[in-house]
Parts: sequence; C-alpha cells; structure tokens
Amino acid sequence: MNKKWLATLHNNPLYKARQLQGIAYASLLLNGILLAICFLLMIGG
Repeated sequence: MNKKWLATLHNNPLYKARQLQGIAYASLLLNGILLAICFLLMIGG
C-alpha cells in the first residue's frame, strides 16, 4: 500500500464522516438485533 495515498485518504473529512456513519449504522443494526432477540425471549419465556 502507498503510505502517502493512505495518509491523504485518512485526512479526507468526507472519508472520516463515511467511516463514522458506517460504524454508527453497524452499531444501530446490532442494537436492533439484540433488542429483537431480548423481545422474543421475553415473549417466549
């Protein structure tokens, strides 16, 4: 990998925003799945 290219990519605010957005969506999705599982367990149990 070209380190200069990587540095440029990481200094790009849009790239950082996209990365944060991806992390946020992933955590929301995981939370939703966990909530659904807990809800089903409560109904089933």
